[in-house]
Amino acid sequence: MHPGNGSAQRYAVTARPYLIDRYGTILDALSASQSPEETAYRQAESNYRGYVLRYDLELPETCRDVLAETFPDAAGVRTSGEAKAAILETLSGMQYDESVTDSEEKDFAANFLTRKSGYDQHFTTAAVLAFRYYGIPARFAEGYLITAGMTKDAKAGEEIAVTAAQAHCWAEYCTLQYGQKLQMLLQNGICTYSPS
Repeated sequence: MHPGNGSAQRYAVTARPYLIDRYGTILDALSASQSPEETAYRQAESNYRGYVLRYDLELPETCRDVLAETFPDAAGVRTSGEAKAAILETLSGMQYDESVTDSEEKDFAANFLTRKSGYDQHFTTAAVLAFRYYGIPARFAEGYLITAGMTKDAKAGEEIAVTAAQAHCWAEYCTLQYGQKLQMLLQNGICTYSPS
């Protein structure tokens, strides 16, 4: 892979089978086992869950009012699915515009939510804060979006070019389901994560 600066770096990406179909079996086995490995796993997951609940629910005071004005009432949203639907519906009414500039005098997210136009970082920030407004842990993530089309002709171990055109950011929200792996839903600019 080429990060775009002319120097080649190698990264390996490994996909694991989707485990949700075996969720109950995995949970039962982890809960019943007393092996040192599973005990250590449960402790690590508990530590990560604590971290997520401590840091991924933070909501700046500077944008609480504009979140309440922009997104449906938090009392009416009870599940992460309802929150995601409300967030996507609200953000879909806003304009994508890479030419906007932000005032340093006002909060980045509040600027976007008031203006109702911006680019990917604005939409992602707003989605993260909206999930937190609904009481759902969320975080901002950025990286490169490598599509199936970019890799369709690549052979194992072969380099592919990655440029700034593949730079992307997305919101991740936490399902807090024990033992579940990261689920990517990037077509909506939002994906879920869980402590595992």
